[in-house]
Amino acid sequence: MSLITLKKYLEYPNKKEEKDFCRFIDYLMNNITTITAISPSFISEKFNISKREAQKFLQHAVKTNFFEVEQQLICPKCAYTIDEITDPNNLPKETIVCEDCGLEFTPKKGDIFVIYKLSEEAKEVINKFFRNKGRQN
Repeated sequence: MSLITLKKYLEYPNKKEEKDFCRFIDYLMNNITTITAISPSFISEKFNISKREAQKFLQHAVKTNFFEVEQQLICPKCAYTIDEITDPNNLPKETIVCEDCGLEFTPKKGDIFVIYKLSEEAKEVINKFFRNKGRQN
């Protein structure tokens, strides 16, 4: 994959929102070493946009293989990540004890937190981008 691929992430389908999407991608590029996962709420707050618009950004980034979706079962008390969930309709039926705070709870769909992680493909493109950028300076 070449650095040209990076341009496809900026081809946001809604021209009205494209500027905000480009700001989002720019933020990611400048903070890529500290970001491992991101949520719609984070984007909404960071860029002062609606959660719906943030969700659309992330869905577009998933379609272009920039991000991958991960669902995590979290503790409803302390937000500790208990486990990754592959099927939200097949949650454990037994009581779970949080390793962090000790809360005993039976998981519900509301205890699932959706995050977006950089795909391996995106990491490769970004690493090449920064290597090449370093050579130009």
